[in-house]
Amino acid sequence: MSSSERKPDSIAEQLDILLNGNMPEEYKAILRNFQQQGLFYTEFIQQNHNNKELAPFWNLADTLGFKSCNDSKTSEQEQTPNTLLKALNDVQTSLIKMTALQTTLSQRAARIFQSLQKAGTDSSSEQVCQHWLQAGEQAFSELSQSQEYQQAQQRLFESIKRLGRAQQQLYAQCSSYLGLPSQQSISDLQKGLHQLRNDFAEYKEHSEATIKQLSTSLQQYTQQPVE
Repeated sequence: MSSSERKPDSIAEQLDILLNGNMPEEYKAILRNFQQQGLFYTEFIQQNHNNKELAPFWNLADTLGFKSCNDSKTSEQEQTPNTLLKALNDVQTSLIKMTALQTTLSQRAARIFQSLQKAGTDSSSEQVCQHWLQAGEQAFSELSQSQEYQQAQQRLFESIKRLGRAQQQLYAQCSSYLGLPSQQSISDLQKGLHQLRNDFAEYKEHSEATIKQLSTSLQQYTQQPVE
């Protein structure tokens, strides 16, 4: 076996081959985390064997794939929690406004219901239910078409979206700091795995159909009379 055909002897060599290959970048990012952690443990064990000081290895910000908080990212890391708190306050404010509008809606529906009941001559349960539904629909139709309600609803939806983006940003920063794969990387891997399963199922179905066709052709050929 030539040197070019030699199989890699260590996990580190196997990782180097994979990282230098045609593997998608989202897979390489996760492998680099493993590689970085492997280098840390290798250096740690060597230091221990050489009876050298191990205290520097307790600096977790520089080990196990953890990323240090450098000055260029300090303001961003401080800004993200503030953005999250602001988004939470916006959602809370929007919910308070919507709750007040819902109270207004209930009061308006109650007044309409009472008017319908007074004007009606039928006191049956069916008529009461009909008036109840009619009052609710009329009150909601009036309120939902008002500019105040539409603006409050829009602010609520927008504040919820901002809260979601702030949560994702904070999660991404924490994951990066702790040396964990990002949510986007995990989602990409899940999509890739799903696609791989679909491709394999399609390949299996095609292969089984091909085998069945070949078997049928072979059977027909062997049953032909010999001339």
